[in-house]
Amino acid sequence: MGLGSEVITGSYDISIVLLSILIAVIASYNVINIIGIARQTVGRAQGRWIFASSIMMGIGIWTTHFIAIEAFMLPLPVQYDIFLTLTSL
Repeated sequence: MGLGSEVITGSYDISIVLLSILIAVIASYNVINIIGIARQTVGRAQGRWIFASSIMMGIGIWTTHFIAIEAFMLPLPVQYDIFLTLTSL
């Protein structure tokens, strides 16, 4: 094997993985409730509720993935660029 072919082994913190799953469930539940509200409205109000639910679902998915990434522990320091992280949101 040549240079740079070392294997870096990581591990997961199961409590953070479970937190990620919990956030996904909560976000989904809230989106379902908002869609129920949207179904009871008409016109622009309905569109606003649907838009709100899509934003909430997107943030819920992003948060779930970001927290799951945090659950992966590597034996070396990991840093995030705040600008890129917020841009990805």
